[in-house]
Amino acid sequence: SIKIIVFERDAGEDVRDQGYFITLHHMGIDVLERISTVEDAFSHPSTMSYSQYQLKVADKSMKTTLEWTSSELKVIDRAILRRSLLKNIDVQWNKRFVSYTILDDGVEVHFEDGSTAHGTLLVGCDGAKSLVRTQLIPDLQRYYAGVVNVAGTVEQNEELLNIKQLISNSLVQVLGDEGHGLFLISTGRFWFWSLSWPNKNRTDADIS
Repeated sequence: SIKIIVFERDAGEDVRDQGYFITLHHMGIDVLERISTVEDAFSHPSTMSYSQYQLKVADKSMKTTLEWTSSELKVIDRAILRRSLLKNIDVQWNKRFVSYTILDDGVEVHFEDGSTAHGTLLVGCDGAKSLVRTQLIPDLQRYYAGVVNVAGTVEQNEELLNIKQLISNSLVQVLGDEGHGLFLISTGRFWFWSLSWPNKNRTDADIS
């Protein structure tokens, strides 16, 4: 009995890359299993499912220092999951939020193209630079955590046998010196890696 409309700032479903894979733990899987359309994403050939998997912490020489077993995990292509979630939902594309006005009987939302929409509840899912949040809490300041993160993929390579053995059926966090870290997970034919390190020279003024 609840009517939901999604106002999406993208001009269309495929106008930009949706990122790489997303890792879902048992809590997220339990929620998404209640949505019938997501079964397409769960059963897609590119989706990797693990009934159990290892969480490992390793030192900079790639030796495991701590590990434990966790429950179900799925690694899903973000674009495929997004397409599944968009099914049977009223989505209005190319709607860039500008502001909202609280009324006696709900809320009115204003868009960049001059149009408006009226509803009972507004949910802002517009990211770290949320305009909805900025209007709701104008004094809230974003804080730069002082960490740089770079990520990518590399095709599996037999020459990197120690990495292959380390991340088989596992999520691995490698801890280096002075706050450096490396996250590794296998996504089928490729390994996903994410390297992070502290950057003390950047200030809040540098945040764009």
